[in-house]
Amino acid sequence: MEEEKKLVTLEEGEEILWQAGAKPFRTLDKTNKPGFLLKAIIGAAIFIGVLIGYLATVGDPSEIKPILCLIVLLFCALPSINTFSDAKSVRKVRYLATNRRLIAVRDTGRSIDYGAIREAAFRTDADGNESLLCGRAAVKAKSAKWRALAVTGATPLDENGVCESFAFYAPEDIDGLKKVLKDVMPAIFGE
Repeated sequence: MEEEKKLVTLEEGEEILWQAGAKPFRTLDKTNKPGFLLKAIIGAAIFIGVLIGYLATVGDPSEIKPILCLIVLLFCALPSINTFSDAKSVRKVRYLATNRRLIAVRDTGRSIDYGAIREAAFRTDADGNESLLCGRAAVKAKSAKWRALAVTGATPLDENGVCESFAFYAPEDIDGLKKVLKDVMPAIFGE
């Protein structure tokens, strides 16, 4: 808890009511593997197409620039690599709920005040990972996007000061979080 306090300054009278990290999960699970494979196949197809076009336009084989080929390969592979980087980042996030806001701490602290959250829900993906999704965009997002939402943190508020997207991906002690949110956000999570 001390490390979180160093990265996040609590406001006067603010108390941490709940905290947890993400529970263990597989990087390429049922939810995220199909998207990874699709991105990898599309990236490979684009790379092969660009490579064939490049080789066809180069007259002299000695003028082929391997570094150019590597740059194109990296560019084509980035979307599929994000699946691994998002999972790695989520494993390092610490989630906190205070009496005033939700906070996600990794290398910096990102937070959203409860008053800016008009829509929120707990959703479970195909692998049984239950996540907290706040904001219209997050609540409507497909489960394969939840990790990226948790890494991104709070998106800028809309023109009315309402949160569009903020997520806690598969936090441990989800029941403790639900209990806290029922008390601090009764309009959304109350019975």
